[in-house]
Amino acid sequence: MRLLALDHGAKRIGVLFGAVVLALLLYVSFRTHEPVVNGKLISFWLDAGRRGSSEAAEGVGSAYRAMDEECVRWLARELEWKPNQIRDSVASVANHFFGDAMLRSTPGDRRIAAAVALGNLGERALPAVPALRKAAQANVDPQSVWVRAAATAALIRLGQETIQTSMAALGDTSNLLKWREAVFALQGLGSNAAPAVPILAGMLASTNLLAVRYDAVRFLGAVGMRPDLSVPVLVNALEEPRIRRSALVSLSRFGRAASNATEAVVACLTDTNAVIRVDAGRALRAINPERANLLTNNPAQ
Repeated sequence: MRLLALDHGAKRIGVLFGAVVLALLLYVSFRTHEPVVNGKLISFWLDAGRRGSSEAAEGVGSAYRAMDEECVRWLARELEWKPNQIRDSVASVANHFFGDAMLRSTPGDRRIAAAVALGNLGERALPAVPALRKAAQANVDPQSVWVRAAATAALIRLGQETIQTSMAALGDTSNLLKWREAVFALQGLGSNAAPAVPILAGMLASTNLLAVRYDAVRFLGAVGMRPDLSVPVLVNALEEPRIRRSALVSLSRFGRAASNATEAVVACLTDTNAVIRVDAGRALRAINPERANLLTNNPAQ
């Protein structure tokens, strides 16, 4: 009986192993359909987390210039992604036996990256406008709000929508999810979102809603415009422990334009939270490298 049980167990393991191998082969086969741009799969250029070297980062601009109609079609198809429970289950089994052999599908990540990429491609992305419009109405999983925002930003950048709709939504925080969607869409416009800076700087200074303050802090740092308005309210935000780290990161993105925040940042170097102290050091090096060097050489200063 024991031998029969062992034999039965071995067969089960063999079947499971075969299923995992087949899943991996299908996964690799699926990935080969990705367009190759400048010697790399297009997803390499979309995923900032995988650009580990300065050489790769410098190649992003060249890669975008090389993206053709096939890339646009692939990006448009990526906008149609939906959660796949079967694939995630197979990935879990594969990873159990072989480590990180197969990535679980991460809700929203590639859809957002695809929308951002299409917005960066300009006129070449116009054939993908129908897919972007559909993505701007997506509601298939909890991440869809960010997908809608990224798709809206792409449509604005392609001249297919106006910025006014998102701007108008900033005045109403009664529906925080819709408000955050508008902020994220505007954030995706970069410097083109400059008209929203006074509004969000004012909201950061006047509201007690944590979600609004948090998103306003992140927006001001991401856009990096109007330091005369942004830096003072970000300095004030340092007084709120729950958004202090985000405020430090946002201040650092202004570089020397935020130098008048030096003393407030220096004060964070003695924060009880070690992570805050590290971020404060980084922010100080960005906004006032001379003071940072002085403190490094003379900690008592």
